Amino acid sequence: MPSTKENKEEKKVAKTSTPKDWISKFLEAPWSDWHPSMQVAETEKDCTYTLDVGEMKKEDLNISFKDGMITVRGFHEEKTENSHSSRSFQRSFTVPSNIDTTKVSGQWNKGNLVITMQKKTPAVEIPIN
Repeated sequence: MPSTKENKEEKKVAKTSTPKDWISKFLEAPWSDWHPSMQVAETEKDCTYTLDVGEMKKEDLNISFKDGMITVRGFHEEKTENSHSSRSFQRSFTVPSNIDTTKVSGQWNKGNLVITMQKKTPAVEIPIN
């Protein structure tokens, strides 16, 4: 009959290898719910949204504009001989009403996606003579 110490060790091994524990560890993995951080800056002339997209490349990213919303999507996949991993995200935000939608641009710069939106020219009061 095994000693009490051996029984405790066997129970410990069995407990850490249950499907529930494995699934919990899988769901807690850092890539399972990844969302790039976003910084917003506004000046008198434009709004700039900067997303930290990490190791994603320009080819991994897509920006679309529809019904007053900008949607940014990213999908990055890595394959090696022994492993395969992928990471994806989608972020959408409403474009402010004072933005000129014909003057929106995106630029990728070393792990950052920068979306610049120029503001409309403000209405100017015209004096009546």
